[in-house]
Amino acid sequence: MISPNEAYLTPSDAVPRAKGPAATRWRTCRAIKPAPVHMGVRFDIEPMGDARVVHTEVLVEMSGLEADLLFRDAPDAFGFAGWSATASAQLLPRGECFIPPPTTVHVPTSAGALLGVELRDGELAPLGKVIPIPPVSVGTASMQTTFDVLASIGVSFSWVGSDSRPEPEILLGGDIRFLRGVVGRLMLRGGSPGGTSSRRLNLKDVTLLKPGQVIHFPQQFVPVAGKATDLDRIRYTFGPAPRQRVGLRRAKR
Repeated sequence: MISPNEAYLTPSDAVPRAKGPAATRWRTCRAIKPAPVHMGVRFDIEPMGDARVVHTEVLVEMSGLEADLLFRDAPDAFGFAGWSATASAQLLPRGECFIPPPTTVHVPTSAGALLGVELRDGELAPLGKVIPIPPVSVGTASMQTTFDVLASIGVSFSWVGSDSRPEPEILLGGDIRFLRGVVGRLMLRGGSPGGTSSRRLNLKDVTLLKPGQVIHFPQQFVPVAGKATDLDRIRYTFGPAPRQRVGLRRAKR
């Protein structure tokens, strides 16, 4: 279980794995990509006078993320430059979960029943279709869905000297930031004064994942295969979109 925004070593705090000179120069590379996530949400609905209070708890499961670092070779006589060395690191294991902070919203309706949820990003652009939920006026409702959310992936690395290993190593860390977050647009059926339900819908937005939410990658030492020169590019690979059912009761805060 990863705790979002938890403290981690900064580049100035980094130390070599074994005795020997450690490079003080760090390089950071960042890319923006859609990240597949699986989200489980539980809604606890309770009455409060002429309104409803909806408490929301969320569990986000990651699909896993790997990074391949490619180091550019010097051009040959024909101007071709391949990759002289590579390094690979697992940044996030598949199935890693985290729990965003819970939220509470007040819905000004006396007879509203939760009918469905539409996922949108922080700028209210739709992320998918409306997810139907069996009508619930008071009690617990839940939903599960898999979708892509826009994320910024940052990797920082520095060379590490070691007297015990002949091949070079790098110290690697970084983070993934969810740029726009995720908003759930609750769709609740309205009610008439006589108590019979109408077709009018009450819409209420609730934040499921805050914009800018950060998960830090654990720092790790990564061996480099080949004669490394300058870093040319980092290739990110997400695992298959997670589809297993995640249980909110399984995770601890």
